[in-house]
Amino acid sequence: MEESLGGVPGLRYDYGKFYASKTFFDSDKNRRILWGWVNESSSVDDDIKKGWSGLQAIPRRLWLDKSGKHLVQWPVVELESLRVKRVHQPSKFLEAASVLEISGVTAAQDQSRSSLNDMNDKTSYGAFLNVTCSEKLSLRSLIDHSIVESFV
Repeated sequence: MEESLGGVPGLRYDYGKFYASKTFFDSDKNRRILWGWVNESSSVDDDIKKGWSGLQAIPRRLWLDKSGKHLVQWPVVELESLRVKRVHQPSKFLEAASVLEISGVTAAQDQSRSSLNDMNDKTSYGAFLNVTCSEKLSLRSLIDHSIVESFV
């Protein structure tokens, strides 16, 4: 199990291809910003043909939760100005292990089914969260042409 502050069992701050992260302190807005890189799933030969490999991940604001023991991250507010099509789902109660399909979103996060190219890395990423029945969660997914970044 991963550890957080003080040796308390915690969560990783990413469950995907996010790596080579750096932070800086934005003193104008009194916040810490995290940047990182996301590697492409294609083979080296395909990357050369495409002319690119990987991308800069969404910048995230970082802070500690109320207990001071868990790191929280959320996309920076400046991203709102880049949004083209917003899809909003009203609050809904979800049963355990249920699936929620959102109309208007066409994206496959499961890499094992998102490409016909057998040379692509098709590793699936994800995590489970322990939440109480009364706990309310927010999910923010940002979808671009080649990536889905989700925040809980």
